[in-house]
Amino acid sequence: MKKKTRAKTHKLKVSHGQINAGDELPVELKQFEGKSPAQILGAMHPDKDPESLVALLSGCDGLEDPEIPIPSFVKEASRQFWKYFFGRPQDLNKVEDRGAFAMMFEQLCKKIDNETTRPLSPFEIFSKKFGNSALNLLEKDARAKSAAETAKFFKGRVRGERASERMTDPNYLNMVKRAPIYYAICYNWKKFNAFTSQAEAERWLRAEKVIGDRVSSREVSAVLKGVGMPSRGRPGRPKNSKT
Repeated sequence: MKKKTRAKTHKLKVSHGQINAGDELPVELKQFEGKSPAQILGAMHPDKDPESLVALLSGCDGLEDPEIPIPSFVKEASRQFWKYFFGRPQDLNKVEDRGAFAMMFEQLCKKIDNETTRPLSPFEIFSKKFGNSALNLLEKDARAKSAAETAKFFKGRVRGERASERMTDPNYLNMVKRAPIYYAICYNWKKFNAFTSQAEAERWLRAEKVIGDRVSSREVSAVLKGVGMPSRGRPGRPKNSKT
């Protein structure tokens, strides 16, 4: 009698800041095995600072990069940013939240495939090349789990579709006044970590047009205090700002 052999599965693990897939990995993704989030994000966005991208995702459990010491207030800003779109903080160790991110990425890949009016950005080229393989790997991993866990993955996809719609809905983006501040804190985390006061941070946000006159100083202060941004100098209100 021939011995039955178990089909190989694709088990995704995030351990010590590295992305790993057990057993066989699609050839086109092999170059990313054992890479840290910063290394993978750097390959995805060669025109962006990978440490800024790590900070933007730092509030999503399971995507920590131990080589990059992201301050706690930046992680909290990341959590709050993604809550606007997914409805709650994300944990990529959970299969449902992987499903949500997978769906959002799938929607993005579809838009890239249909883009014919302009040259693709480096990130779009990367997504077109590796996107489908990554999505297939995530789904195979989910289907290899118990029926209950697989169901969670597809439940997450529903949330991911809503998140994708929110991220491209001008009316929704116009309504969430705090989201641009959270994004700016994450993407420019080194600058915010060096500010000596929250007033200095607000001056920068206004000078860079991250926020306009419709966002009051009180609103900015609530965001900065809410995430726990440290204030190292004498607090003060920026000149000509509304209260």
